[in-house]
Amino acid sequence: MIKDHVLGTVLTAIFTCSFVYYTIWLLILPFIDERSSIHGLFPDPYYAIAGPTVILVVCVTGVFAFVGHTLSTPGP
Repeated sequence: MIKDHVLGTVLTAIFTCSFVYYTIWLLILPFIDERSSIHGLFPDPYYAIAGPTVILVVCVTGVFAFVGHTLSTPGP
């Protein structure tokens, strides 16, 4: 039970940090001067859209492949 609580806390912290980083990257960074050193902490904004798009396509393809495989296998 304690392991589940610790795992949940760690995952919540990771996802919260990821959300804050992504939000700063997309919503706040365009309004900061490009000569600022903070721009060195973030990759090109192209990857903010391309990365999640690739992940979404891979996940959707995996779901459809799983469903197709499940439907094509004979039952018991």
